[in-house]
Amino acid sequence: MALAYQEDAVAGTLIVKVTGMLVKADYERFVQGAASLIQRCGKIGVLIDMQDLHGWATSPFWQDNTKSDLECLQDIERLAMVGDRRWGQGMDLFFQPFGRSNIRYFDRNEAAEARAWIEEAPCAFNNRQLALKDARG
Repeated sequence: MALAYQEDAVAGTLIVKVTGMLVKADYERFVQGAASLIQRCGKIGVLIDMQDLHGWATSPFWQDNTKSDLECLQDIERLAMVGDRRWGQGMDLFFQPFGRSNIRYFDRNEAAEARAWIEEAPCAFNNRQLALKDARG
């Protein structure tokens, strides 16, 4: 499994490209990356780009989260999932810990729309405003 991250701390967005088969270590790496950005930005938007996703290990490893992992994931304000919509139902299980997150599915040809959607989230606007304020001193 390969995870590639593109992080924008100014906008408070995280783009994760997912390929292959998801395993517990991938999920843990994702949680760590999201937690790091959340610590710096507060609420964030996340785009999961599912490229050539083959599925995940049969064990529901995401149910092994610690309480702090789950609390951290509550700060994901918007979660956009791009790829084959057939993965949508299965990925719902994977993203159960996100609780209050606003989750939307986008077909591959709607990737630009998905990115715009996470970037227009209130958290992204607020993060950009704070960055501008900090830059002005």
